[in-house]
Amino acid sequence: MIGIAPDLSQNSTALAESNYHTLADANRLAAERANKLALPDEELARLPPDQSFVRGYIRNAARVWYDPRFDCTLLWQDVTINMDMFGYVWGKVFAEIDVTKGLEQFDRPVFLALGRYDFIVAPPSSWDPLKSRFKNLTIQVFEKSGHTPQFEEPVLFDEQLLAWIKDTSPVVGVV
Repeated sequence: MIGIAPDLSQNSTALAESNYHTLADANRLAAERANKLALPDEELARLPPDQSFVRGYIRNAARVWYDPRFDCTLLWQDVTINMDMFGYVWGKVFAEIDVTKGLEQFDRPVFLALGRYDFIVAPPSSWDPLKSRFKNLTIQVFEKSGHTPQFEEPVLFDEQLLAWIKDTSPVVGVV
């Protein structure tokens, strides 16, 4: 799993917000203010839902990326979003999910990659109460990443993931 909290409930959203205000420095706060001035809420609200989502995500760089001024516009080029599905999955399923359900029978190792500067989901500490419920959970926090450590720290991400696969593989030497 990458860049996810145990759920996307209101409590997790509040934890993400608190984490942002705890860790955000002046540069990050200034970047967020500049992005909101460039695309005010009123203008964002007038866009069709799929465009509003993408433009809002781009505008939220200070909460999404380690580099608060990163422009991810090109990553969204030619991306089509099904807002009905997206709204249902992120707004209902992930908001209400109980990731501990069925863990008694779940015996597979889990690799959880989180960015220290990911402020759109609850912080890594939100997993602390659940760790013991997993039979084999590895939490790797990437210190120079936001929501996408596989993109922001690709070499370290690959190293950590491959090492984890090697360490958890039931067949020695299989990678």
